[in-house]
Amino acid sequence: MQRREDQPDYQSALFIFLGVSLIWLFLIVWGLFGMGPVLVLAVVLNHLITRLGVVLEDYSVTEDRF
Repeated sequence: MQRREDQPDYQSALFIFLGVSLIWLFLIVWGLFGMGPVLVLAVVLNHLITRLGVVLEDYSVTEDRF
């Protein structure tokens, strides 16, 4: 699927927003519970992102699915 020229690309803004939100989440958890839960949360998020990548790699959108 091609993107039209008149549509703006907000992907970089999305990643910046997610990164800033993740930093705030880590700071809040660190302030409330300490560094241990932040590390556990980071490992869990890393695992979920890796699993999402595997699932999306298996389910690639091709022209014959339309």
